[in-house]
Amino acid sequence: MLKQRVILVALLAMVSVVLTDGQTVSDLAVSDAEAFIGDWDVVMQTPQGDATVQLSLDDVDGQVMATVTNEVAGTVNVSDISRSGESLLLTYAADMQGQPISVSATLTRSGEGLDVSFDFGGQFTMVGKGGAQ
Repeated sequence: MLKQRVILVALLAMVSVVLTDGQTVSDLAVSDAEAFIGDWDVVMQTPQGDATVQLSLDDVDGQVMATVTNEVAGTVNVSDISRSGESLLLTYAADMQGQPISVSATLTRSGEGLDVSFDFGGQFTMVGKGGAQ
């Protein structure tokens, strides 16, 4: 049970611990991301049980800013945000026990919610469903 908790904590930390360059607002115009703007609860199914991440996409002077929050790592900013077809792509570096790993979160609208896929440097993927807060 302890080992499962440690794995879950590590996964949540990787989702939300960002090594930022100080920039918090992306170059993406809000007009290119209007369907995604808002606050979302993303629930991911893991072998250790459900894990929830809060995702917030905001309009800051016409540009998109994103924050990722969970109870383990707190709140972090993501500034590398772009469109990929009908999806929104958030890219950042996470710190996993002192080792950086590239994280790409792909958000796709699905009805009133989001389908979310977190890719951890091509090593593994976690998927989840997001609902408006």
